[in-house]
Amino acid sequence: MDDDAETKYHFAPDGEVLSVAVGKSAQVLANGERLTPSVAERLRRELPLLAHMVTF
Repeated sequence: MDDDAETKYHFAPDGEVLSVAVGKSAQVLANGERLTPSVAERLRRELPLLAHMVTF
């Protein structure tokens, strides 16, 4: 990830947190993992209140 990546944090009412970092190269990390279809699917299951934010 680029040193100047922008990270945003999204909080659910149940206390779960989704962090999303986007670098200059447009690489996206969600909770520290490169966002792929399988990672997106797992995050939707693990963070149901934030699932609408996880897209690929």
